[in-house]
Amino acid sequence: MKKLLRHFENTKSDLRSEAIRLWRTGLTVIEIARQVHKSRDTIYRWVKMTGEILGKNRKRIRVNIDSHTSHRILEVYILLKAPSMRKLSETLDHLFHIQMTVAQLRYHLKKTEIYYYRPSGLFDSIMTEQSQKRFSLNKARGAAPVEGSVRK
Repeated sequence: MKKLLRHFENTKSDLRSEAIRLWRTGLTVIEIARQVHKSRDTIYRWVKMTGEILGKNRKRIRVNIDSHTSHRILEVYILLKAPSMRKLSETLDHLFHIQMTVAQLRYHLKKTEIYYYRPSGLFDSIMTEQSQKRFSLNKARGAAPVEGSVRK
C-alpha cells in the first residue's frame, strides 16, 4: 500500500514575497493589499521586516514607456471611450499584460495631453449647493455677496 504524500504549500511566504516584489515595483500599500488580499498593516509589517524604506523617503519608480506600449494604451483608452483609470488598468493587464498603476496611467495620459480632469456632475451639484448656502448666509447677514471674496 502506497503512502500518500502530502503536498504542503507555503502560501504565506509566497504572498509575502509577492507583496515585497510589488512594493519594489512602486505600487502603493493599498494596491498591494488589494492584490494579495491582506490588510495594509500586514503589508507594512512585511515591508518593514525586509528593511525596505517606508513612506515619503522611498523614491518612486517612473515607468519608461516605449512607443509600442504607449500606442496600445492610447488605443484602449480611445476604444473604451475614456474609461475610468481602474477599468483601463484592468483592460490593459487582461489584453496586453501591461501592468501599470492608476497613477502611472493618469500621469502618462496627461503627458500625452489626452486625459483631462473633469469633475463629476455630483461634484458640480455639491459646489452649487455650497455657493447657494453662502449666498443665503450673506443675504441674511445683510452683507452683499462678493464674487471671489475670502472670509477671514
